[in-house]
Amino acid sequence: AAAMATDADVISFQEVSPTWAAVLQRGLADRYPYHRLVARNNCYGIALFSRLPFLRVDVLPLQCRSMLCAEVATSAGPVRLLSVHATSPGSYGHYRERNAQLKELASVVNDSPMPVVLFGDLNTVSWDHALVDLCSRTGLREHADNTDATWPSFAGLALIPLDHILVTKELAVDGLDIFRISGSDHCGISAVIRSRS
Repeated sequence: AAAMATDADVISFQEVSPTWAAVLQRGLADRYPYHRLVARNNCYGIALFSRLPFLRVDVLPLQCRSMLCAEVATSAGPVRLLSVHATSPGSYGHYRERNAQLKELASVVNDSPMPVVLFGDLNTVSWDHALVDLCSRTGLREHADNTDATWPSFAGLALIPLDHILVTKELAVDGLDIFRISGSDHCGISAVIRSRS
């Protein structure tokens, strides 16, 4: 219900279990006829729902995780979407894995022949050197308000901004909104993406 209330053209979900995937499929498939779900029994399942037609959609490896890479048709031309849930850096090994994922994302973004929107739970904050490096290597940028906290979301409060919407130079992020999702430890994040041309 929270996702549908945004009236977004594209919606990404992380932490998608098989049970959660079935719920999303039943609840969203009619309004979002283009979708791809990769359910996992750990917290790294991912799903992408779109009203915009997929020109293609692939599940790509991101170190030991999966990400969704979709190309959608928009009125301004095709756009590549990268839906990502990076590894939570709860240990030194996971921290190194998360940094390697962000480094790998730089190559994926730079290899794109079209504008890119990268979004999801990147398990990092805007001032972390790994995210700063990703942005400096690719030209990705986020809305100035993307420092609003999204996690952990309890009793209407959150502490740090782990969730991000980043775009390449051909695009701009307008109208960023952080919203509560009942039962989730993350807030949702939505934005209007527009062409700069």
